[in-house]
Amino acid sequence: MSNDNTLIKDMTETFGESLERITPSDTFWLLARIGADCFLENPSDKPPTDEAEEVVNRLDELTFDEKRQLIRALCDQSHPVGYYSLDPNNSLIKDMIDTWGETLGQMEENDADWLIGQIADVCWEELGDGASEEIEEASDRLHELNYSEKMMLMSALVQ
Repeated sequence: MSNDNTLIKDMTETFGESLERITPSDTFWLLARIGADCFLENPSDKPPTDEAEEVVNRLDELTFDEKRQLIRALCDQSHPVGYYSLDPNNSLIKDMIDTWGETLGQMEENDADWLIGQIADVCWEELGDGASEEIEEASDRLHELNYSEKMMLMSALVQ
């Protein structure tokens, strides 16, 4: 990640060059906010599809780790879901593959952004920890990033 942006520079100074010192709770809390921001900034201006809403309604079919891996798959969309240790025979994952393809790459960007935010929020709630002051400050400064920088930050957070 480039330190050209002041927010990114501040985050790497606080959490490490690879954001390795950020807690899981803070990671999911920030992912939820970035996903929501990206969804709202998406030029398509479309609401989430019924299929995306169904995924959120069925998240209880996945373990915590499967939700975490699903966020990675949604951020990347360049590998089959099995690459992320997601079972293609799981009924929810199978339905997602049937709808958006093996890599989920046929999913519209606004649905992916919205789902990342929703799934991250569920993960954050499952952890039951609050957000740190440092991560709340970073969230308050998301407006300093353009859309592609937010996408890069999401990718860095899920590595």
